[in-house]
Amino acid sequence: MLIENVQLDIVGQVKHTGADEIKSRYFYSYNRLDDWRMGVGQIEDRLAVLVYDVTEKSSQPAYFIVLTWKDSRVLSIRDYRFARYVMFDAEIGQEIPIP
Repeated sequence: MLIENVQLDIVGQVKHTGADEIKSRYFYSYNRLDDWRMGVGQIEDRLAVLVYDVTEKSSQPAYFIVLTWKDSRVLSIRDYRFARYVMFDAEIGQEIPIP
């Protein structure tokens, strides 16, 4: 699903390029974490991955991840895990159930 030169921006932390590096580092790291639950929703009328912190009792997402697509492939990933302050002003839409 990733294009070969996919761009990853973990806001405020690091940027990476390339499907192999992103698969081996980014996805591997998320797989090792157990403090989140993800859903699909909208941020400012754009589809986004809403990330909920399971250690908090809030019904609001803690942060979000925005994916940019082209021809059913991911061009870029912008992850706000370390920039949660963006949630203060974000217009959050309802989570979209996945069938």
